[in-house]
Order: sequence, then C-alpha cells, then structure tokens
Amino acid sequence: MTATDASATGQPPIRNGYRFYVLAVLILIYMLNFLDRQIIGILAAPLKEEFGMSDTQFGLLGGIAFASVYST
Repeated sequence: MTATDASATGQPPIRNGYRFYVLAVLILIYMLNFLDRQIIGILAAPLKEEFGMSDTQFGLLGGIAFASVYST
C-alpha cells in the first residue's frame, strides 16, 4: 500500500482551523442540548406551583414531551 498525498488525489488539504471550528460548533450544540434537558428540572417547582400540578402530572407531562420530541 502506498500513502496518497492530498494534492495527488486532487482534493485540497483540510486546514486545522476548520477542524477546530467544527469541534467548537459540535461542543456548543452538545452544551445547548444538555441545558435544554436540564432546564425543566430547574423550573419544576415554579411550574408545578403556577399550574397547580401534582408530581405525577408533571412527570407525565415531561415524559410525553420527551418521548414526542426525541422519538421523531
């Protein structure tokens, strides 16, 4: 097997700056996804008080919302 150079295949080489940019965007998306999941737990007490929900009702609402969003 011979190693092929990027210039020999006709494709431009990938710059290191682009790799770090893609990594930074993926990390940002992961952090936002994590925060999105955690915010309901943080706001559970005020939401239950505002809407007069029991723990069971709040759990069912959260479960249905999670299943509908993440199953599609």
